[in-house]
Amino acid sequence: MFKLKAHIYFIITSLIIVTGSAGLYVLYDNEAIDINIGDTYYVISIWDVTYILFIVYNFLAVLYYFLYRLRLKTRNALYSIHTGITCGSVLIYLLLYPFVLYADTSIFSPGYINILLTVLVTLVLTVQPLFIIAICIGFVKRIRN
Repeated sequence: MFKLKAHIYFIITSLIIVTGSAGLYVLYDNEAIDINIGDTYYVISIWDVTYILFIVYNFLAVLYYFLYRLRLKTRNALYSIHTGITCGSVLIYLLLYPFVLYADTSIFSPGYINILLTVLVTLVLTVQPLFIIAICIGFVKRIRN
C-alpha cells in the first residue's frame, strides 16, 4: 500500500493553510482573528497567522525530511500521533470555521470560534513534546544498534 512520508503531510498542510486562509479571506471578508484571553482581546491579521503557520509547518516538514534522510525510524506511534494531530487540527479548523462563524444555533454560535481556536491551539501545543520525545527515542535506538 502507498504511504506518504510525514514531511509530505506537513507540506500539503502548509499549502492548505495558504489556500484555505485566502479562501476564508475572500469568502467571508474576515481580515482579523480576535482572540479573547481573560479580559484582553488580541486582534491578529489573518495574513500574519497564515505566514507564521506556513513557516512553522514547512519547518516541521524539513525536520521530518532530515530525520527520513538520516534513516531514523519515523514510523513510531509518537510520530503518527504528532503528525495526525498537528496536521488534522488545521483541517478541522478550516472545515468548522464557516459553521461556527455563521450558524444560528446555540451549539455553533459565533462566540464559539474563540473556544474552537483555543481548543485546537492547546491540543497542538500539547502534542509538540511528543515530537521531541520521539526524536530522542529514535536516536537512542539508533545508538543501541
